[in-house]
Amino acid sequence: MMASSREHTVSFLDDLFRQVWTHGNLGLIPRFIHPDYHLLDERAEMRLCGQAGFADAVSAMRSLLGDISMRATHVVLSGDMVAYRWEMIGRLHDATRLAPALRIVSDHVPDVMLISLRGVNLGRFAQGLLVEETCESDSASLTQQMGWWG
Repeated sequence: MMASSREHTVSFLDDLFRQVWTHGNLGLIPRFIHPDYHLLDERAEMRLCGQAGFADAVSAMRSLLGDISMRATHVVLSGDMVAYRWEMIGRLHDATRLAPALRIVSDHVPDVMLISLRGVNLGRFAQGLLVEETCESDSASLTQQMGWWG
């Protein structure tokens, strides 16, 4: 896959999100992520390296949320660089991860378990794969939705 056109890039991201994030097909990561991949999310104080680091991040999020749906809502491409806004929606697997006040109502208000997370990534392609990204995600919103107001 070459990141040669916006349509190819949108298709690439859609496939990555659907196959890896939504369906959890970690074995497909090499189709999307370069072996020398690096991601930096300064707000979340997270740094990922390589395909294994990417797989660990997907596994961690999928252990927190089930029924994940992820999509790119805006994509801008310039040469081998891409910028995209994304959103992820899923349901908490375990109500005990909610703050006590929300745990009480979780049996009666199922949507309290519905969590959304949004972010923007700036990335670079090499050999048709994502090799470098900087992410700005709204991790504060994630904790607030779980009832943990700082």
